[in-house]
Amino acid sequence: MKFLADENISKSVVLWLREKGHDVLWIIEGHRQLLDEKVLELALKEKRILLTNDNDFGEFIFRQRLKHGGVILFRFRCEKKEIYLSVLEILLKDFSRKLEQSFTVVSENQIRFRG
Repeated sequence: MKFLADENISKSVVLWLREKGHDVLWIIEGHRQLLDEKVLELALKEKRILLTNDNDFGEFIFRQRLKHGGVILFRFRCEKKEIYLSVLEILLKDFSRKLEQSFTVVSENQIRFRG
């Protein structure tokens, strides 16, 4: 799968996804300081699922009706690498087809999909 990792996604998550064979563009590697709207545009243009911890993307998509090609918003109380990786493992194994057009909100104990 193709992902765009926002600058708030850790390097360990980016490297793990790459090790699993996924195509991951990381904002820190060439697009630093890109405005959130432009991050969303880039993800859509390159057909990448956006990975982020930034709640602002919900505002852009649901209130401003900006288009997207899939967003995964992580809402963890504890930002441990192991939590991200275990949730991503579940998402990729069980829900990969849903991710491309859904706004997915993930917490430690819940996964919600919105169209």
